Amino acid sequence: MNSELVATFFHAYTPQAGDTVVEVGAGAGSETNDLSYMVGDEGVVVAVEAHPLSFRLLCERVSASNVVFVHAAVVAEGGSVWVSDDGDLIREHVVGRSHHGSIEVPAVTLDDVCADLEQIDFLKMNIEGSEGCALAGATETLGRTLNVCVSCHDFLGMPTKTRVEQVLEDAGFSVFSRADAEDSCRADYLYGRRN
Repeated sequence: MNSELVATFFHAYTPQAGDTVVEVGAGAGSETNDLSYMVGDEGVVVAVEAHPLSFRLLCERVSASNVVFVHAAVVAEGGSVWVSDDGDLIREHVVGRSHHGSIEVPAVTLDDVCADLEQIDFLKMNIEGSEGCALAGATETLGRTLNVCVSCHDFLGMPTKTRVEQVLEDAGFSVFSRADAEDSCRADYLYGRRN
């Protein structure tokens, strides 16, 4: 198993066999295969990725039958949005409007993505500064979610941690970060457990 996945995302909860996991910002699938293996045949992973190239790589690299692929940006309201397209797939993010080096992609709310899921055991979100916007469209989903891990991006100059923490607390989660984090990236992750 990917040791980075364990050290970063599973600080508060580790997915189990039969779980439903929603992975927002699945990228090219570096963690999706492990998540799929962890939840097993009785579980499901919903892997959401906005950038077209990352999404294509995700679909090529992940062949598990328990993974559902969603090509869209997760935002507060559906439609379409623009994402950066500067060649750094790890840092691609939603941008405010069309400009050189951006590409238009479909946009959905997390409530739309998760509408058919009765319960989400683990929500993993890493979307490069758009997490506050994504959670604004997740009121119903958060009410059915037991555990969350959200990568906030204050360390990159995109301050979202305070807003995300408030949204999660308002949704009934006990929220904490890592006092033992060895780097600023991990220090900006928030973990939540349903009260």
